[in-house]
Amino acid sequence: MTAGAQPAESERRHELRRPVELRAYAVPTGGDIREIVISELSYEGCRIAGKPPRRGDRLELRVVRLGIVHAEVRWSRKSEAGCRFVG
Repeated sequence: MTAGAQPAESERRHELRRPVELRAYAVPTGGDIREIVISELSYEGCRIAGKPPRRGDRLELRVVRLGIVHAEVRWSRKSEAGCRFVG
């Protein structure tokens, strides 16, 4: 996906995300820790704001006071990315 492009129909989420504002850290596999904000959340995934990782990256999301979840970046543009939680 190119910068500014919308996610393909097959990549769009199926579940409504709720607005939130959660401080977190994203740790890409083999990468540096990035401070982010989770701005939308559902049972299946989330939208993050901050320095976005690349599409396809696997992340460990460390949510302040809540714990750690693993996710895959489904789309990325400008200062946002959409992630799907993985097991």
